[in-house]
Amino acid sequence: MFNLPKETEIKNQRIAKTKIIESNELKSYEKKLVDTEIKSISIVNQISTGTIPSLSEGQRIQSINFILVELKTPLEENLLDVIFKSIKQTIILVLYIDGAYTISAKYENIKLIEKVEENVSIVLNGNSIDEVYDNLIKDLFHIVTKNNNGIGEQIIINTKISKLRQEISNLKIKRDKEIQFNKKVIFNNKINALEKEIKVILSN
Repeated sequence: MFNLPKETEIKNQRIAKTKIIESNELKSYEKKLVDTEIKSISIVNQISTGTIPSLSEGQRIQSINFILVELKTPLEENLLDVIFKSIKQTIILVLYIDGAYTISAKYENIKLIEKVEENVSIVLNGNSIDEVYDNLIKDLFHIVTKNNNGIGEQIIINTKISKLRQEISNLKIKRDKEIQFNKKVIFNNKINALEKEIKVILSN
């Protein structure tokens, strides 16, 4: 779905759910989650020096596997943790159900999730597997590094800002439902404090 080079395509390489379920690292409820939530799982693309010889080997990453997961029911975030836990490779998950796609990946143990369109197209940038992966993470999850931040550091900052904005949104809903003026003022003070916190983060 990403219009990746044909050389990276892998056909008919399904991952048997039993291999994941039989993993000794998974707890019983995690195995049940795999069995009840996943319809099928397969490797659809692999970026490596074998599929793209012009790339040099990475110091951190040897290959990048795109894994398509067809779901039986709407995505539960816990399932992502189970898949990342059971597949010991650098992977980008493409989760599909009812015509909708969600992608997920990990960067420095930080989990990323993003909804995408079916016809999304990406370009591979970089001279090594490491560089290609870093640029994929930036492109797919819309990460713009600032002030010489590394990708991992920028992800942490973005996550913190996102949580603060969500908290502000929740407070505004409560404020608008509140009848008492003095309580509205309290909500406004909290909102203003959080907005100032966001400004400080963005200015650093």
